Amino acid sequence: MDSAQESTSAESTERLSRRLLTGPYGPYCDRILRDGVTPELIQDMKAEIPKCPVGDGNGFRDLVAVLFLIFLRGVVDEELARTEMPAKGGSADIELPMRLEVLREHPLWEMWTRRYGIRSIVVEAKNTRDKVSVSAVAQIQNYLDTAQRGKFGFLVSRSGFEPGAYENLVHIAEKNECLIIPLEADDLFRLLDASADGCAAISEYLRRQETLLLRQLELKRRQAGGQRLRPR
Repeated sequence: MDSAQESTSAESTERLSRRLLTGPYGPYCDRILRDGVTPELIQDMKAEIPKCPVGDGNGFRDLVAVLFLIFLRGVVDEELARTEMPAKGGSADIELPMRLEVLREHPLWEMWTRRYGIRSIVVEAKNTRDKVSVSAVAQIQNYLDTAQRGKFGFLVSRSGFEPGAYENLVHIAEKNECLIIPLEADDLFRLLDASADGCAAISEYLRRQETLLLRQLELKRRQAGGQRLRPR
Protein backbone atom coordinates (compact mmCIF):
# COMPACT_ATOMS: atom_id res chain seq x y z
CA MET A 1 0.00 0.00 0.00
CA ASP A 2 1.46 3.38 -0.99
CA SER A 3 1.37 6.52 1.15
CA ALA A 4 -1.72 7.90 -0.59
CA GLN A 5 -3.64 4.67 0.05
CA GLU A 6 -2.48 4.62 3.66
CA SER A 7 -3.70 8.19 4.11
CA THR A 8 -7.09 7.37 2.58
CA SER A 9 -7.43 4.30 4.80
CA ALA A 10 -6.54 6.29 7.90
CA GLU A 11 -9.05 9.03 7.03
CA SER A 12 -11.80 6.47 6.38
CA THR A 13 -11.07 4.69 9.65
CA GLU A 14 -11.13 7.99 11.52
CA ARG A 15 -14.52 8.92 10.07
CA LEU A 16 -15.97 5.49 10.77
CA SER A 17 -14.61 5.36 14.31
CA ARG A 18 -15.92 8.82 15.07
CA ARG A 19 -19.34 8.14 13.57
CA LEU A 20 -19.81 4.59 14.79
CA LEU A 21 -17.55 3.28 17.53
CA THR A 22 -15.21 4.88 20.04
CA GLY A 23 -15.13 1.91 22.42
CA PRO A 24 -13.32 -1.42 22.48
CA TYR A 25 -14.62 -2.54 19.07
CA GLY A 26 -13.08 0.38 17.21
CA PRO A 27 -9.92 -1.55 16.27
CA TYR A 28 -12.04 -4.14 14.48
CA CYS A 29 -13.38 -1.37 12.24
CA ASP A 30 -9.81 -0.42 11.41
CA ARG A 31 -9.09 -3.99 10.40
CA ILE A 32 -12.22 -4.25 8.24
CA LEU A 33 -11.32 -1.12 6.29
CA ARG A 34 -7.63 -1.88 6.09
CA ASP A 35 -7.60 -5.64 5.46
CA GLY A 36 -11.17 -6.60 4.56
CA VAL A 37 -12.76 -9.73 6.00
CA THR A 38 -9.96 -12.14 6.90
CA PRO A 39 -10.10 -15.58 8.56
CA GLU A 40 -8.35 -14.08 11.59
CA LEU A 41 -10.98 -11.35 11.91
CA ILE A 42 -13.79 -13.90 11.70
CA GLN A 43 -12.26 -16.00 14.47
CA ASP A 44 -11.68 -12.94 16.65
CA MET A 45 -15.29 -11.82 16.28
CA LYS A 46 -16.53 -15.30 17.17
CA ALA A 47 -14.58 -14.95 20.40
CA GLU A 48 -16.04 -11.49 21.10
CA ILE A 49 -19.70 -12.53 20.97
CA PRO A 50 -19.74 -14.60 24.22
CA LYS A 51 -17.52 -12.02 25.96
CA CYS A 52 -20.20 -9.32 25.74
CA PRO A 53 -22.16 -9.51 29.03
CA VAL A 54 -25.88 -10.14 28.83
CA GLY A 55 -27.59 -6.89 29.74
CA ASP A 56 -24.92 -4.63 28.24
CA GLY A 57 -27.16 -2.98 25.67
CA ASN A 58 -24.69 -0.46 24.28
CA GLY A 59 -21.86 -2.97 24.12
CA PHE A 60 -23.99 -5.50 22.27
CA ARG A 61 -25.26 -2.81 19.91
CA ASP A 62 -21.70 -1.83 19.00
CA LEU A 63 -20.68 -5.48 18.62
CA VAL A 64 -23.62 -6.14 16.29
CA ALA A 65 -22.72 -3.01 14.29
CA VAL A 66 -19.22 -4.38 13.63
CA LEU A 67 -20.64 -7.80 12.76
CA PHE A 68 -22.95 -6.27 10.17
CA LEU A 69 -20.04 -4.37 8.63
CA ILE A 70 -18.54 -7.82 8.08
CA PHE A 71 -21.77 -9.48 6.90
CA LEU A 72 -22.65 -6.67 4.47
CA ARG A 73 -19.17 -5.73 3.32
CA GLY A 74 -19.52 -4.16 -0.13
CA VAL A 75 -23.30 -3.74 0.19
CA VAL A 76 -23.39 -0.92 2.77
CA ASP A 77 -21.37 2.29 3.06
CA GLU A 78 -19.11 1.53 6.03
CA GLU A 79 -17.90 5.11 6.38
CA LEU A 80 -21.44 6.44 6.91
CA ALA A 81 -22.66 3.66 9.18
CA ARG A 82 -23.72 4.89 12.60
CA THR A 83 -25.38 3.97 15.85
CA GLU A 84 -28.27 5.82 17.53
CA MET A 85 -30.07 6.94 14.39
CA PRO A 86 -32.70 9.57 15.36
CA ALA A 87 -36.25 8.40 14.77
CA LYS A 88 -39.73 9.25 15.96
CA GLY A 89 -40.20 7.97 19.48
CA GLY A 90 -36.50 7.31 20.14
CA SER A 91 -33.47 6.23 18.17
CA ALA A 92 -32.74 3.11 16.16
CA ASP A 93 -29.68 1.19 17.25
CA ILE A 94 -27.84 0.98 13.92
CA GLU A 95 -28.18 2.59 10.50
CA LEU A 96 -26.32 1.08 7.54
CA PRO A 97 -26.67 3.20 4.37
CA MET A 98 -26.92 1.16 1.17
CA ARG A 99 -24.40 1.45 -1.65
CA LEU A 100 -27.09 1.76 -4.27
CA GLU A 101 -24.56 2.17 -7.06
CA VAL A 102 -23.26 -1.41 -6.72
CA LEU A 103 -26.49 -3.36 -6.26
CA ARG A 104 -26.32 -4.98 -9.69
CA GLU A 105 -23.47 -7.02 -8.25
CA HIS A 106 -25.76 -8.21 -5.41
CA PRO A 107 -29.02 -9.54 -6.94
CA LEU A 108 -30.76 -10.35 -3.65
CA TRP A 109 -30.13 -6.88 -2.28
CA GLU A 110 -31.16 -5.32 -5.58
CA MET A 111 -34.48 -7.17 -5.36
CA TRP A 112 -35.04 -6.27 -1.70
CA THR A 113 -34.10 -2.64 -2.31
CA ARG A 114 -36.64 -2.33 -5.09
CA ARG A 115 -39.34 -4.14 -3.16
CA TYR A 116 -38.88 -2.33 0.15
CA GLY A 117 -37.43 1.01 -0.98
CA ILE A 118 -34.26 0.57 1.07
CA ARG A 119 -32.04 3.62 1.50
CA SER A 120 -30.54 2.37 4.75
CA ILE A 121 -30.79 -0.91 6.63
CA VAL A 122 -32.04 -0.43 10.20
CA VAL A 123 -30.88 -2.85 12.89
CA GLU A 124 -32.18 -3.23 16.45
CA ALA A 125 -30.08 -5.30 18.86
CA LYS A 126 -31.53 -6.70 22.11
CA ASN A 127 -29.19 -8.11 24.74
CA THR A 128 -31.53 -9.34 27.47
CA ARG A 129 -31.96 -12.60 29.35
CA ASP A 130 -35.61 -12.72 28.32
CA LYS A 131 -36.76 -13.46 24.81
CA VAL A 132 -37.77 -10.51 22.68
CA SER A 133 -41.46 -9.61 22.98
CA VAL A 134 -43.97 -8.05 20.59
CA SER A 135 -43.01 -4.59 21.87
CA ALA A 136 -39.55 -4.88 20.28
CA VAL A 137 -41.14 -5.78 16.95
CA ALA A 138 -43.45 -2.78 17.22
CA GLN A 139 -40.45 -0.57 18.06
CA ILE A 140 -38.43 -1.39 14.95
CA GLN A 141 -41.54 -1.32 12.77
CA ASN A 142 -42.23 2.21 14.04
CA TYR A 143 -38.69 3.26 13.11
CA LEU A 144 -39.10 1.83 9.63
CA ASP A 145 -42.48 3.54 9.23
CA THR A 146 -41.26 6.98 10.31
CA ALA A 147 -37.52 7.31 9.56
CA GLN A 148 -37.87 7.34 5.75
CA ARG A 149 -35.00 4.91 5.25
CA GLY A 150 -37.09 2.20 3.60
CA LYS A 151 -39.01 -0.74 5.01
CA PHE A 152 -36.28 -3.29 5.71
CA GLY A 153 -34.53 -4.15 8.96
CA PHE A 154 -33.00 -6.77 11.21
CA LEU A 155 -34.06 -7.53 14.77
CA VAL A 156 -31.20 -9.23 16.61
CA SER A 157 -31.97 -10.95 19.92
CA ARG A 158 -29.34 -12.51 22.16
CA SER A 159 -31.95 -14.79 23.77
CA GLY A 160 -34.42 -15.50 20.99
CA PHE A 161 -38.02 -14.51 20.36
CA GLU A 162 -41.32 -15.07 22.11
CA PRO A 163 -43.87 -16.88 19.92
CA GLY A 164 -46.00 -13.75 19.68
CA ALA A 165 -43.05 -11.68 18.50
CA TYR A 166 -42.13 -14.18 15.80
CA GLU A 167 -45.77 -14.39 14.74
CA ASN A 168 -45.86 -10.60 14.31
CA LEU A 169 -42.76 -10.77 12.12
CA VAL A 170 -44.51 -13.38 9.98
CA HIS A 171 -47.57 -11.13 9.59
CA ILE A 172 -45.35 -8.19 8.63
CA ALA A 173 -43.66 -10.29 5.93
CA GLU A 174 -47.07 -11.47 4.69
CA LYS A 175 -48.07 -7.96 3.63
CA ASN A 176 -44.99 -7.74 1.36
CA GLU A 177 -44.58 -4.06 2.23
CA CYS A 178 -41.98 -4.44 4.97
CA LEU A 179 -39.47 -7.11 5.98
CA ILE A 180 -37.84 -7.49 9.39
CA ILE A 181 -35.52 -10.48 9.54
CA PRO A 182 -35.05 -11.99 13.03
CA LEU A 183 -31.59 -13.17 14.04
CA GLU A 184 -30.46 -14.94 17.21
CA ALA A 185 -26.99 -15.45 18.66
CA ASP A 186 -26.51 -18.72 16.76
CA ASP A 187 -27.28 -16.90 13.52
CA LEU A 188 -24.44 -14.47 14.18
CA PHE A 189 -21.97 -17.35 14.39
CA ARG A 190 -23.39 -18.95 11.22
CA LEU A 191 -23.19 -15.65 9.37
CA LEU A 192 -19.57 -15.31 10.38
CA ASP A 193 -18.94 -18.77 8.93
CA ALA A 194 -20.73 -17.71 5.74
CA SER A 195 -18.61 -14.56 5.58
CA ALA A 196 -15.56 -16.72 4.98
CA ASP A 197 -17.18 -17.89 1.73
CA GLY A 198 -18.07 -14.42 0.46
CA CYS A 199 -21.12 -12.30 -0.33
CA ALA A 200 -23.06 -15.04 -2.11
CA ALA A 201 -22.99 -17.26 1.00
CA ILE A 202 -24.24 -14.38 3.16
CA SER A 203 -27.05 -13.63 0.71
CA GLU A 204 -28.04 -17.29 0.64
CA TYR A 205 -28.27 -17.42 4.43
CA LEU A 206 -30.36 -14.25 4.67
CA ARG A 207 -32.62 -15.29 1.82
CA ARG A 208 -33.32 -18.53 3.67
CA GLN A 209 -34.30 -16.55 6.78
CA GLU A 210 -36.91 -14.77 4.70
CA THR A 211 -38.11 -18.12 3.32
CA LEU A 212 -38.50 -19.49 6.85
CA LEU A 213 -40.76 -16.57 7.75
CA LEU A 214 -42.94 -17.17 4.71
CA ARG A 215 -43.14 -20.91 5.41
CA GLN A 216 -44.45 -20.16 8.88
CA LEU A 217 -47.20 -18.19 7.20
CA GLU A 218 -48.05 -21.16 4.96
CA LEU A 219 -48.13 -23.43 8.01
CA LYS A 220 -50.53 -21.12 9.83
CA ARG A 221 -52.83 -21.04 6.80
CA ARG A 222 -52.90 -24.83 6.59
CA GLN A 223 -53.61 -25.08 10.30
CA ALA A 224 -56.39 -22.50 10.05
CA GLY A 225 -57.90 -24.38 7.10
CA GLY A 226 -57.83 -27.62 9.05
CA GLN A 227 -59.58 -25.99 11.98
CA ARG A 228 -62.36 -24.70 9.74
CA LEU A 229 -62.88 -28.18 8.29
CA ARG A 230 -62.91 -29.88 11.66
CA PRO A 231 -66.48 -30.94 12.60
CA ARG A 232 -67.98 -29.29 15.64
